[in-house]
Amino acid sequence: MALVLQVIDRGKEEKSITLKVTIQQEEDKAVTLKIEGRVTVFNVSELDRAWQDLALTLASRKLLVDLRGVTFIDATGRRLLAEIHA
Repeated sequence: MALVLQVIDRGKEEKSITLKVTIQQEEDKAVTLKIEGRVTVFNVSELDRAWQDLALTLASRKLLVDLRGVTFIDATGRRLLAEIHA
């Protein structure tokens, strides 16, 4: 099962996805939080909301964070990743 959250920048002529968060659950073993795009002060609250919802359901399952698709991350995003890691 996968849950996808996309944050779209509507301020430009063309719509562009600035942040995409996908949560993939593999049976009872692990959950992958896949983050793609730009993680900035302007959209980190959406990532935080997805993380908070996921944290409530993790239980003893292992959390994997996939950052391969991240193209930029500012200090606010790095702080949130540190909180997720803690």
